Amino acid sequence: MTADRALSVLYEALDDPWGRISPSYYDTAHVARAWARRPERVPATLGMPALRFLLSRQNTDGSWGCQAAPRTYRLVPTLAAAVALCAAARSPTDTGQRESVQWALCRGLTHLGSEQVIRPEEMPDTVAVEYLVPALFEELQERLAGSLQDTARIERAMRPFAPWRALLRTLRERACTRATVPVQRDHCWEILDSTDAPVPPFRNGSIVCSPAATAAALARTAADVPAAAEYLSLSPPWLGGGQPVVLPLIIFERVWVLTALMHAGVRIPASSKAAIAANLKRFWAPAGVGAAPGLAIEADDTANYLSALLHLDTEPDLTSLLAFEGDVAFRTYHTPERNVSVSTNAHVLEALTAGIAQHPELHRKFSAPAAKARDFLLAVQDTDGHWTDKWHASPFYATSCAVFALAQSPDARSRQAVQQATNWLLRTQRPNGSWGLWCGTLEETSYALTLLARPGSTVTPAVRAAVNSGVRFLDTADDAGPDDDARTPLWHSKELYSPLRLVSALVLAARHAADRIVKGHG
Repeated sequence: MTADRALSVLYEALDDPWGRISPSYYDTAHVARAWARRPERVPATLGMPALRFLLSRQNTDGSWGCQAAPRTYRLVPTLAAAVALCAAARSPTDTGQRESVQWALCRGLTHLGSEQVIRPEEMPDTVAVEYLVPALFEELQERLAGSLQDTARIERAMRPFAPWRALLRTLRERACTRATVPVQRDHCWEILDSTDAPVPPFRNGSIVCSPAATAAALARTAADVPAAAEYLSLSPPWLGGGQPVVLPLIIFERVWVLTALMHAGVRIPASSKAAIAANLKRFWAPAGVGAAPGLAIEADDTANYLSALLHLDTEPDLTSLLAFEGDVAFRTYHTPERNVSVSTNAHVLEALTAGIAQHPELHRKFSAPAAKARDFLLAVQDTDGHWTDKWHASPFYATSCAVFALAQSPDARSRQAVQQATNWLLRTQRPNGSWGLWCGTLEETSYALTLLARPGSTVTPAVRAAVNSGVRFLDTADDAGPDDDARTPLWHSKELYSPLRLVSALVLAARHAADRIVKGHG
């Protein structure tokens, strides 16, 4: 049964100490860069696989990154790869691949120096993009010193980012004085390793679960840090020498897999609920949770975590969410942020609504904050019915989060918003039955199917036809390889990534939800 297969994915996640994530060109490049700079600190057993990964995964246009995504999404990974190859080309260490490195670097620089200059306002809202881009451009320009043609091309490409270079200078000055900075400094420490900023402490071998930051810090240490080298060597075999964008990612993975099953109506066996709750509760802190131990506590993971515990028939304290409450919406972090997150507010609303429903005595304390999150979601819905979010490239994810939060509300405006979203889904299905921003994907199709076929939803003839067509796409694309467009990474970190186990759970959850329609039960 589909439900049993979906539950098996959840149980796998609960037992996995790391999580299953797609490779990151950016983090892999920083491992290769660190090895080229300090081979006595970063061993060749880490550097060589990273270098081979970059050489084998360059796109035909000279870039690195997801080919299905717009060129702006490939700027950060391409810059990082070019910096790493530049360091490898000039390193005294014999890589045994000098010619291949030079050729790949030449193609990468040609791509970066093309006539289509990217501007800051065109860039996606990925993590710390306003600092990573100027830091990489500046290092690349410095490493190319002596090559007039190359430096001129890079200077032209980086010119529009002058305002971001000013932001980077300020960040580095503040970091060197240990002042508070407007980003999670240590998670992005690789952009500070050329300054006098102190090397942050290693925790369980890593710098805030970031392979890039860990490699940069390891290359700067005065002595060997065996735990850091061991952490970087944990790169799973399915990444083929690459590094993930974050490791581990276990709280996020376990909670999102569980809530995906919840939304699709997959029943968690009563005999398993206590053990699952205990597995999750060991990560709890009074202020909330982050995506993994060591990552910053934030409202998005905390809210979804609390929803999961409520579904498991526990009684979590929702008070921690109030620390993220702002004037008109909830923040993701305690620090200021460029853009408010739709998914964060949707998850806060979902958790508070579920908590009040289970415990009516909480209405007085949490009804006003819940209304604030709801009103924010209603205010930012696009006129065509969808939502977008800072943590994901696809509007199908943001729309899924918003609909599952608003669908619990008896408010007439919420019902109208859900109907508008449903109409948008029916309009945006592709001819092959899929849904997707850039191309039809398993992940986005799963969001759409689960929304249309969610328990309690109205099944019209149009919905029935869309669901049947969507399931046929899942049947066709389920065997797609890791680099197939159907598995395009869509999640925002320092670059696009895919939480692979979550995507598997989403597909199975969508099939389960769709069964009641496909098999004539709805």
